[in-house]
Amino acid sequence: HKPWLQSLSECLFFFAPISANMVALQHLTCSFLVLLLLVVGSRADLLMHEHLRKVQNKEVQEMIATKVYGNGKSDIDPLWQAQEDIDSWYDEVKSFWADVTPGVGAMMEEGGWENSTPDMEESNAFLREFFPEGLARKDRRGLDVGAGTGRVAKGVLLKHVRTVDLVDQEARFLSMAKSLLGPQPYPYDTLNPDGQYIEARAQEYAPAEEMYDLICMEWIASYLSDADFLATLHRLKRGLKPYGLIFVKDSILKGGNQAQHVEKRIMRPHSLYEGLFKKAGLYVVRKGEHGLQPEAHTNRMGMYLVGLHPVSVIDTEDGGEMPLMGVDSATGEHFYSMKGMWQVELKKKQWNSHVKEYWDQREAKVNNPEIAGIDLEESAEFLESLFGTGQRFKRRGLDLGAGVGRVAQGVLLKYVYNVDLVDQGAHFLREARNRLGTRNPNGQYVQAAVQDVDVPNGNYDLICLQYTALYLSDDDLLKTLKTIGLGLKEGGVLYFKDNLPADPSKFQVNRDSGFNIFRTEEHYKYLFRQAGLVIVKSSPQQRWIEGANPIMMYALRPETYYVPPPEEAEEGEEAADEDEG
Repeated sequence: HKPWLQSLSECLFFFAPISANMVALQHLTCSFLVLLLLVVGSRADLLMHEHLRKVQNKEVQEMIATKVYGNGKSDIDPLWQAQEDIDSWYDEVKSFWADVTPGVGAMMEEGGWENSTPDMEESNAFLREFFPEGLARKDRRGLDVGAGTGRVAKGVLLKHVRTVDLVDQEARFLSMAKSLLGPQPYPYDTLNPDGQYIEARAQEYAPAEEMYDLICMEWIASYLSDADFLATLHRLKRGLKPYGLIFVKDSILKGGNQAQHVEKRIMRPHSLYEGLFKKAGLYVVRKGEHGLQPEAHTNRMGMYLVGLHPVSVIDTEDGGEMPLMGVDSATGEHFYSMKGMWQVELKKKQWNSHVKEYWDQREAKVNNPEIAGIDLEESAEFLESLFGTGQRFKRRGLDLGAGVGRVAQGVLLKYVYNVDLVDQGAHFLREARNRLGTRNPNGQYVQAAVQDVDVPNGNYDLICLQYTALYLSDDDLLKTLKTIGLGLKEGGVLYFKDNLPADPSKFQVNRDSGFNIFRTEEHYKYLFRQAGLVIVKSSPQQRWIEGANPIMMYALRPETYYVPPPEEAEEGEEAADEDEG
């Protein structure tokens, strides 16, 4: 299989004497040289493989160089004196499993076969929030590392993903797993039709990049040294999709920060597992534990979901913290990091351009006029108590994300005399100008992205941001809110209206009208506080489509209004007189 050896052999034959008497010597000489070159070539291949392995493991070595146990000395794998001891221990483990008869009871590390069902029930409950069962699992793929006979793949993973690839070092176990998950007697379907069965040691297996939604390691970490567990995590995390998670479940020690060697296993406490995850560049998304029977003779089980991004959190009004987690309304995919979500979407889909492209393709008209009318009535009623009558001619408004001018026409011009409209779509602004006509005599029509528009300081009595925030990232929305705060006159109000998620505890990602997000009330309140805005009135929309997402309305004022310098204030009064005239 080495072309260079074949070419060299041909050269040797070419230069060798051609006489019949020399044929035997020729063959013997060439055979010897080819054998010698094969040995040298194989040794070169081994050296190259070793070099590549060292290069690939450089990041792992850097991880290992830092502390986990916190005892001030080199603390990776303190249970052994040398690598030879670790290798010997792995040989003992392999010999142990080689003598085990495949079966459910043999796969249980705590108790016997009767603990299998409770163990899987606890795992399913732990995973369900992040990997909903049912149709949502159809596009997901999982990996079971140290899969054994397929007990966890069948009883846990295939409830949350459609396909599972199984990895184990014992061919006998994989053969049984293939029988368990493969073609079933009529009328049952194959449980794992596209799954792969891979014979390999956990500490040596490397998955394809960005392949898996869920990777499982149950009762595997306890058979790996710290260094090999770190190296394994490092390889496995490359196999995760952007929001994928690694599920680690193993017997744990209660308390302390040191590992213990218990028979053929390594027992670690929570603190050590969390330290190793951190060292591997992974973030704990969820942690839990449970017991098995009999409690007096079994260790408690620790469960972890770890991922590529830290969980996003916000400060709540009472001084606590709230995780920002969400769900895709179409696929059921779970987002445990909003910041990570924005980074991936912005990087892979050029998110702002994606939104603009969607709206550029939309026709400039009002959809569902009857529903739109109810929406406008609720908005107008909400604002009525905030603006006195008879002062409309002195007020100016700003509609951000104005579209065809529906809200400007049906709401804002009831309370202000002129409205400036901002939108990215030129065709929307043309329709808005035609729609408003002389009702908006001095209004401006500005084509720009909401987050990029230049809002004059202290210029507006009423600014509207309706059904627009859902298309902005947190960073862009916060920037826009701060700009709006400066743009309000003394006593001015920001009218903010948008959708809330179906689940009040999670943000909701939608892809049906461009990429957009429905935030929770707590999330909006957090952004308002960050922008220096105070809620003066809030109310849910009362009349709306049955079964649709709820809608929330807010009236906001800045903690401190913009105070113009004297000369700027005089110019503003002159401009107002001109508008009134």
